Order: sequence, then structure tokens, then C-alpha cells
Amino acid sequence: MSERLTTPSPPLPQPDANLGYLFRLAHQHFRARLDSELEDLGLSAQDYGILSVFETRPQLSTAELARISQVTRQTMHTSILSLETAGLVERIAKNQRVVLVRLTA
Repeated sequence: MSERLTTPSPPLPQPDANLGYLFRLAHQHFRARLDSELEDLGLSAQDYGILSVFETRPQLSTAELARISQVTRQTMHTSILSLETAGLVERIAKNQRVVLVRLTA
């Protein structure tokens, strides 16, 4: 009979723990759960964050998305290409310098 090994849960923080530490723990747990839930969809937490920005703005430039997401334009460009390949966003040239991004139907 085989036993399934489980990873032990980390100890719970003390009630008087530093608030910043508690927020960090909560963020780590949220991020791990989000990654787990998005895995079947082929999305990362960063992808989800980018897509969620479009709830309030119908279209944005890659530079605007990068500022909002606090990543470089190069990093955002790579993410947008991936989301475009997946058919989740489309890019529209506003002019020769600005390309807008919006969700697809």
C-alpha cells in the first residue's frame, strides 16, 4: 500500500506578527492559488493581471499597460504577443509609433 506524501503546511503566524509579513504571506498564498487555478487555461498570474486591466479601459497602449502593471515595455510586449497568439487580445496601430491593445470577443 503506497502512502501519498504531502508537503507540511508552514506554521501559522502569531497573532501579533508584523502586518507587512502577514500581507506578504497572504499575497504568496493568493498567487499560488491563482497560478494553480489558471494553469488549466494556459494563463499565468501576469496574464490574468493584464487582462483584468481591460475591465475599466477598453484599449490601451503597450506602454500604458506596462506602467499600470509595473513592468518594462519589453516585458509587456512579450506578454502581449503571447496573449495575441492565444487569441485573447488584438493589436491595432493608432499611428506609426503607437499600437493599441484591446480584448478580442
